[in-house]
Amino acid sequence: ALHDLQRAISLNDSQAVYRSRLLVDEDLAARSAGVGRLHSTLGFEQLALVQGRTAVTEAPGDYSGHRLLADVYAYLPRHQIARVNELFQSQLMQPLSVTPVRPQLAESNLFILDTAGPSTLAFQEFQPLLRENGITVQGSAVTANRGTRGFDAAVAGLHDKVSYSIGHFDFETDGFRPNNDLAQRATNAFVQVRPRPETGVIAELRSNRVVKGDLKLLFDPESYSAHLRQKESVDSIRVGVRQQINERGTLLAAAINEDIEGEIRDDENGLALFGPRRGHSVDVQYIHEGDKWLLVAGGRRLTESLAETIQARQPLPPFEDLTHVNDYDLEQSSLYTYGNVPVTETLDATFGASLDQVETRNIDRSRLNPKVGLLWRASPSVAVRAAAFRTLRGPLVSKYNIRPSLEPTHVVGFNQQFFGSDAEIAWNYGASLDYRRSEDLYFGLELVRRDLQVPAVGVPPGGGAPFVQMFDVQETMRRAYSYWTPTPRISTGVTYQYEQFDNGGYTLSDGLTRVRTHRIPIDFNYFHPSGFSAGITTTFVDQAGEFGPMQFGPDPLTEHGEDRFWVTDLSLGYRLPSRHGLISLNVHNLLDEDFRFQDADPENPRILPERMLMLKLTVSF
Repeated sequence: ALHDLQRAISLNDSQAVYRSRLLVDEDLAARSAGVGRLHSTLGFEQLALVQGRTAVTEAPGDYSGHRLLADVYAYLPRHQIARVNELFQSQLMQPLSVTPVRPQLAESNLFILDTAGPSTLAFQEFQPLLRENGITVQGSAVTANRGTRGFDAAVAGLHDKVSYSIGHFDFETDGFRPNNDLAQRATNAFVQVRPRPETGVIAELRSNRVVKGDLKLLFDPESYSAHLRQKESVDSIRVGVRQQINERGTLLAAAINEDIEGEIRDDENGLALFGPRRGHSVDVQYIHEGDKWLLVAGGRRLTESLAETIQARQPLPPFEDLTHVNDYDLEQSSLYTYGNVPVTETLDATFGASLDQVETRNIDRSRLNPKVGLLWRASPSVAVRAAAFRTLRGPLVSKYNIRPSLEPTHVVGFNQQFFGSDAEIAWNYGASLDYRRSEDLYFGLELVRRDLQVPAVGVPPGGGAPFVQMFDVQETMRRAYSYWTPTPRISTGVTYQYEQFDNGGYTLSDGLTRVRTHRIPIDFNYFHPSGFSAGITTTFVDQAGEFGPMQFGPDPLTEHGEDRFWVTDLSLGYRLPSRHGLISLNVHNLLDEDFRFQDADPENPRILPERMLMLKLTVSF
């Protein structure tokens, strides 16, 4: 399939001899989201990233590249914002289809939901190549130990110029220790109308409910709250319009409204924070494709109104609860422009800037953020990328319900949208090399560094007005990969990943001042023409750092911790005949290895601390 895909890409332009360019692009063929499933099944996620990033950079108005990135981002830590944004952009640009819109795809699935839940990737591979009127039913389910179970079901239909989809998602798990449980339910109704070939309109109603305990799995397994409980309910409506102005220009517009009810409670310490939030956002974007250059320009306006009630138990008799209510607004205004221009036949440059203004309860900050990127195709088999850009983080009211935007998520392939603090400033630097030795052998290297200024709000020990303190944080990430398909039935891969986080001697929200992690996953997968497949991944991890309780100041309570271990994951699968679905058995941490480890995103661990057996079923009719 990988070889067929490479062949199809090289011959894609030849199809225009038989059909018009518009119809070729609208066929739901190999360029769609199923490509992400292919690469993830092989264990070749980096190849999908390279292909998706290149597609979006060269054709930002084509839905398939955005959808491919959204699918692959589901497997990368701390890429939830980019994933949700890419998915929404692909929906706004996509042609009419009978593929169901699964409600959990537009959510930021945290904790073990991405790993243990029903597959986050779309079922494009189960769809016919060409669309036709009709109804499709798809569903998936998972059951596992640790009280884990989940299912989703979706019904989609297509009739001439209208397509629609209704879906429901339900997932829950007990987690790996006391108060580590999560329950999430989501329902959506999606409608897409194409009154004219150049005009598309989408509308989606969403409802999401989350109940959870303390999800973070930190280096010290005893470092958690046994009484922290969190609830969140979100109802939203999303509307978008795509208008093809002429052969070169496309206009996109989107409006989103959200109603949120949230609650955070720690009954043991008598603390509670709850209240409603109302949010609105409007995005507008224009894409112009010249003969050898293209321009993406747009703007965004986001507002949030919060009525926040804080309850705290008085530490002295009569131990009454003290209640304080805060009403305040969060705002973000952004203007941006990105231009891609060829410098030579083999060198392309991206130049851009964003003017961002963020206002929170205690911070009001504006920045003009430059963006520069270079893509050098040294040969048909070698590509080199480099980028430098700055970002100003907008307000993020909900980590589970991200309000998507239309601004590009990356600069020549380097992600610029991460979870972080409101009004956080980050300088991002990246360089990479991707080399295809043949259709069977691939190598690559990527280096990323982020220099951040992280704001934190504190209160003087004796009381008084809150103040904002800035912390300098440095993140370093390195990745090298080698992928090989020695036979048509076998794929192998070796990846080296290095991460270092340095908070400048301060312990911030994730309970560490400094940590470095070496990770080497080794993959082996076998595929039989009958539909049977098997895979094993063995990962070596070496982590060391300074860990301790959260404190916005020099922390004498931090302790050095380190651990080295191997962890093995096993998978068995069978593809049902006639594209009717998949059944698989996955065993994470097969040998039940005991270790101490903290992932880069401790609420979304990729290495599970205990053995977990999962049986998954996906069906499509």
